[in-house]
Amino acid sequence: DAAGFQHLGLGEKLAEHGLEDALMNRLQDTLMELGRGMTFVGRQVRFTVDGVDRWIDLLLFHTEQLRYVVIELKRGLAGRSAVAQLLSYRASMDDEFEASQKAVGVLVGERLDNEALGMVADDERLKFIALDELVSLEDLT
Repeated sequence: DAAGFQHLGLGEKLAEHGLEDALMNRLQDTLMELGRGMTFVGRQVRFTVDGVDRWIDLLLFHTEQLRYVVIELKRGLAGRSAVAQLLSYRASMDDEFEASQKAVGVLVGERLDNEALGMVADDERLKFIALDELVSLEDLT
């Protein structure tokens, strides 16, 4: 819950854009934390699905596994719609870009509701990373 971050002295929750800025400010460390072989492809990567523009928050490519990694950033409680959005983006990457293996999706956020937790647990190409495991306190202030 939001109260879980109050002790950090952050006041208002950061916007997703602020979270994205914090991650970008420490790109090298972030890539290393995500695993060896990650390369940065882009931020706010635009693609079109059925004539509608969409934007992937962060797009990486894993050079050893030869697959794209789609990262969706969410603040607060993320639910079914956040996971569905990530699944849609991941499917679009598989359809649009050639890679040796299918894309994986990573949802980075504060927490997931029970339905979203179940969706992530049931899909081996989805992962949830808690915000406090990825971004240091200095980056959030």
